[in-house]
Amino acid sequence: MDIKTIPTQLKKTLETRGIKDTPAFPLALNVTMPEDYGVDHANLTFRFFNLACSCPGAVRAVEEKADNPSYKKLTLSLEQVQIAGQYAIEAVEAPKVDLDLGGTLMPYDSVFNKPRPAGADQGSGIFNDQQKNEYLDQAREQRTRLMDTPNGQKLMGVYDGHEEVYTEMFQNSNAVRTTWQQGNVTADMASHTSDAIKNDTTVNPPPEDKMFGEGFYQMGYNNNALVQQVTLATACMAAAKKTDNLAADADLPDNKYSQAALAASQFKQLVADTGNTQDQTKAMTSSEVYTTVDSHSGDVPKMTLAELNNMQSQSKGSGGGAAAVAEARENGWYILSEQERSQMRTIMDRCYAEFCEYDERKPQPLWQGACSASIPGVEVSVLIGKASNEVIVEAVELPVFDFELDDSGWEGEAGAIARERLSQIHFVRSLIHEQVTKCLELATLDIVKH
Repeated sequence: MDIKTIPTQLKKTLETRGIKDTPAFPLALNVTMPEDYGVDHANLTFRFFNLACSCPGAVRAVEEKADNPSYKKLTLSLEQVQIAGQYAIEAVEAPKVDLDLGGTLMPYDSVFNKPRPAGADQGSGIFNDQQKNEYLDQAREQRTRLMDTPNGQKLMGVYDGHEEVYTEMFQNSNAVRTTWQQGNVTADMASHTSDAIKNDTTVNPPPEDKMFGEGFYQMGYNNNALVQQVTLATACMAAAKKTDNLAADADLPDNKYSQAALAASQFKQLVADTGNTQDQTKAMTSSEVYTTVDSHSGDVPKMTLAELNNMQSQSKGSGGGAAAVAEARENGWYILSEQERSQMRTIMDRCYAEFCEYDERKPQPLWQGACSASIPGVEVSVLIGKASNEVIVEAVELPVFDFELDDSGWEGEAGAIARERLSQIHFVRSLIHEQVTKCLELATLDIVKH
C-alpha cells in the first residue's frame, strides 16, 4: 500500500459512491395548499435523493503508532467533505377533518381547521375556546385522580398506548368522524358530563330521563357510548386487515391496530361490570363512579383475537352468524345485539373502503430543489493488521452539520410550515450524518484493502 496515493484514490472513490436515498418522512398534516396546486389541503412529506459525497479540499494520510502492537494506524485528515443532492417535498391529498384531534375531539368551524367562533351555543355542538380549555383541564384532573389509585391505573392502562392508532382512525376515516359528530349527540354528552362532574350529579341518566343530541339522532347516554365504542373498535379492525393486505372478511392479524381494537372492546366489558350496558342503565354520579372503581376487584378482562374474530363472524348476515353465536355461548364470550351486528357490518365496509382509497393516493411533487452541506475537518482512523492485513475503520470523526436547501419557491402557509417543521426534525439530520459516516467508512475500506 502506497500511502502517497491514498488521498487521490479516496477522492476518486467518493465520486463514484452515492449515499442512499432517504425514505419520505412525515412533515405536516392537513396543510393549506397553494391556490394553483389542485387540492385544498394535503399531508406533506420530505425526502433526500441523489445525494453524493465529494472531497474538494486537501487530504492527508499519516501513519501512526496504534495502541495495539499487532496493528499499524492510518489517519486520514480531510480538509473538507461536500455533500450535494436534491430534496423533494411531496403532498398527498388530506381528508377534511373538522374535529380537533389535538385532545378535545371537539368540532371545528366549517372553515377547515379553524376553531368555531367564541360564544356559540353549546347545544349546537359548538364550543368556544374557554369551554374547550375547561373540558381539557377537567379531563386531565379526572385522569390524575384515576391514576392515583391502583384500580384507576389498571382502568387507564386498557387504553394507554393506543392513542396514536385512535387518532389515526379519526384522521383517516370519514365514517368514524361522521358517527362521532352526527346529531351532536357526543358534543351534548360532553357538555352534560362536564356539568355532572362539577356538581356531582348523575353522569349517565337513563334515556327516559334525558336524551342527547338533536332530531332523528337523539340517543341515550349509554347507547351512544356503545355506538362510539363499536365504531372505533371496528375501524381499528378494518385497519388491521388493510395494513396486512388481508380481505375485509379475513381473520384479524396480530398488529397494533388489532391490539387497539381489543383495548376498545375490553373497555366495554369493564363498564358492563358496573351494571351499564346498551339496554340497561345504572345511573351514577361522579363520586359513585370513583367509589365503584375503588371497590372493583381490579381484574381487567382480557379479550383475545379469537373472541374479536368471533364478534366479526357474528356480524355477518341478518341475525348474526348462527355458528359464531353458538361458539360465543360455549366460550362465555360477548354476544352482539342486532344493533351492534348491523353497525359492525356498516363500519367495517365503509372503513375498509376508505383505507383502500387512502392507500391509493400517490404523493405528488410540491417543491423540489438542490441541497448541499459543507463539512470541514473530517478524520478517518484505520487499523491495519501487520500480519493478517486485516483492515478496521476505528473511527470516523464527522462534525455536526446542516443542509442548505433551496427554498426560494416555498410559498404561503405550506412553505412556512415546511420551514418550521424541518428545523425541528432532528432525526433526519442524524440519519444523514450516519449515512455520510458510512459512505466515508466504506470508501476508505475500498482503497486501503486494495
